[in-house]
Amino acid sequence: VESETTKVLRLNPISVQNLINRSGARCYLSKFEEAEMDANEAIGLAPQWHDAYLNRANARFGQQNYQGCLEDTKLLQRFGKHVPVARFLAVGCYMMTGRLSEAEALTADLIGKVKHGSYDALSLAQFHCWRNEYEEVLEICAQVTDQEPLAYEFILFQAFSYFGLSEGSLAMDSIARAIALEPCAENCHLLSAYILADAGRLDEATAKCEKVREGWASASMTREAQAFVFWRREQW
Repeated sequence: VESETTKVLRLNPISVQNLINRSGARCYLSKFEEAEMDANEAIGLAPQWHDAYLNRANARFGQQNYQGCLEDTKLLQRFGKHVPVARFLAVGCYMMTGRLSEAEALTADLIGKVKHGSYDALSLAQFHCWRNEYEEVLEICAQVTDQEPLAYEFILFQAFSYFGLSEGSLAMDSIARAIALEPCAENCHLLSAYILADAGRLDEATAKCEKVREGWASASMTREAQAFVFWRREQW
């Protein structure tokens, strides 16, 4: 007897792939709620298509649904699919929820064993960044060129680390590289607002927040950046 999923894929496999593709695109544009809806629909039609679980994990992380994201990363690791990406997301979830020991357990075996520019290297950079171990982050990121697939993510951690070390000029240089790679990605634009505000360039920081708010950034992240600018202006 043919299952409903097999029937759907036999009759119209493109519809499932389109849902997965649209989910990924919506994640990129920070439309996380819509991205999760597309991923859920794809999973309902074809539960064996692992890309849909990955998109849903990304969407849930973007909505700060860290428990839901962790559930998807555990599924992916159980399936043996997208394991390094799932580990990276899981480390982020654990760090965001203060579960440092669990994040450390995921990254402990990676030290000294990961390939430069890989998701596992990115997991280590993320872990060190959350622990304010910025020199370690910079060492990892320095080994990645702008031509590598994950260059944007590494450069973003590099920029944040320079910011953490009060190296505003170097941080802005990294931001410029990140924007050149991903002009529409929100994180680098918002981070630049923090860096500009920290340097006392408050009008530029405010303008950056407004530009981002009118574009594609999530409302919560934009509000946090605006609050930082107001704090630097002493507008309590």
